[in-house]
Amino acid sequence: MEILFIGTGSAFCVNNYHSNAVVKVNNKNFLVDAGGDLRFSLHENNMSYKDIEAVYISHFHADHIGGLEYLAFKSYFDNEKPKIKLYIHESFEKPLWNYSLKAGLGVINNNKLTLDDFFEVIMVKKSFEWEKVKFDLIETHHVSEIQNTLPVFGLMIHAAKNVYVTGDTRFIPSVLDSIYKKADIIIHDSETAQNKSRIHSHFDDLISLSTKIKAKTYLWHYSDNVSLNFEYWENLALKNGFKGFLRKGEIIKV
Repeated sequence: MEILFIGTGSAFCVNNYHSNAVVKVNNKNFLVDAGGDLRFSLHENNMSYKDIEAVYISHFHADHIGGLEYLAFKSYFDNEKPKIKLYIHESFEKPLWNYSLKAGLGVINNNKLTLDDFFEVIMVKKSFEWEKVKFDLIETHHVSEIQNTLPVFGLMIHAAKNVYVTGDTRFIPSVLDSIYKKADIIIHDSETAQNKSRIHSHFDDLISLSTKIKAKTYLWHYSDNVSLNFEYWENLALKNGFKGFLRKGEIIKV
């Protein structure tokens, strides 16, 4: 298995595309999140909607779901393309359609459509398997710590090594410590803006993690200041004990 990082930037970055990744298993492609610039990030990696067999959505922000309309329309009008499998937490089905996708996808040629017309929807509670790889959903806190307020579900991917992809999370080591310890590789969102939004884990906070956790942690979902001065930030990350910042187009083999 390998993971291709087709984008590594934060929501409003210009240079680096959104933080979306493609898990490659048995020559098939599983997309983790689908940001609004998905068609460009796939194209830059010699891919398109045709190459995506399945997609997982961690939460409803546009840098994670904005590309679903592209996948939906392109595959819907392609008679040779099987429906893409869409894995979502069981609580996501109605709000994803009603609040995010229905306005653009709800009617085609006077026919009222649903999410199932575009995707093979697979609702998940705690875990699922794809191509004999197990994925566990890990709930975390993003915009709020109030229950059911924009829930986010990261992934623990069980392959030759356990890979934890945080999704978007506040800095909550007391909540995630046991997950960090179970992982062999951590793909962690790392805010790098000068002013902390407090809805992401900021680099200045992440450096307080233990040496063992940082030694297995790659950083992504960063602002343009990193991509414009990557060598500086990479050296800073390495100096502080991380495995480094992920570059757009980088591949990790697991």
